[in-house]
Amino acid sequence: MMGGRLSSAASRSVLAAGRRPATRAVVLCSVEAPTGWLASLIRRGLDGVSQLLEAGRIRPTIDEVFSFDQAARAHRRIEERRNVGKVVLVPTC
Repeated sequence: MMGGRLSSAASRSVLAAGRRPATRAVVLCSVEAPTGWLASLIRRGLDGVSQLLEAGRIRPTIDEVFSFDQAARAHRRIEERRNVGKVVLVPTC
């Protein structure tokens, strides 16, 4: 999902943390899209979190920002449980 609500929220999170990537952060996932009541519940939750982010009422903790070139290093950081906060991947220009 490129340019959708999740990637937009992720890019706002990076910017809210005082970081200025050259391009937007990207959240990638390959799961089947939920439907019905579950989709509605998720949508309401994401809308609520997006509103809190935009209002500055919550600020996610960003542990470290990696370029896609450093994806293996970022993954190791998470696997080794060394991150305190979110590990963010940004596209390489």
